[in-house]
Amino acid sequence: MKIPKHIAMMIEKGNIVSAIKNLTEEHSITMDEAKLHIDKYEATLKAKQQRQQDKIIKKQAKTNKIKSMIEKIMT
Repeated sequence: MKIPKHIAMMIEKGNIVSAIKNLTEEHSITMDEAKLHIDKYEATLKAKQQRQQDKIIKKQAKTNKIKSMIEKIMT
């Protein structure tokens, strides 16, 4: 099940209880099922954020390495 955008926003803002209630009502599923879907969404979101953070760290490390090499050449 794809999490609707408005529920995803609730999750991202930390309104998990509201997200569960809305998902339960809108899709006629149990709270346990809704919680499982939300947990899966949160795990996916955290993994995506971690990949983005890792990408930024690698880019910064590469930039710092280049700066260091330039400084060595200039001195």
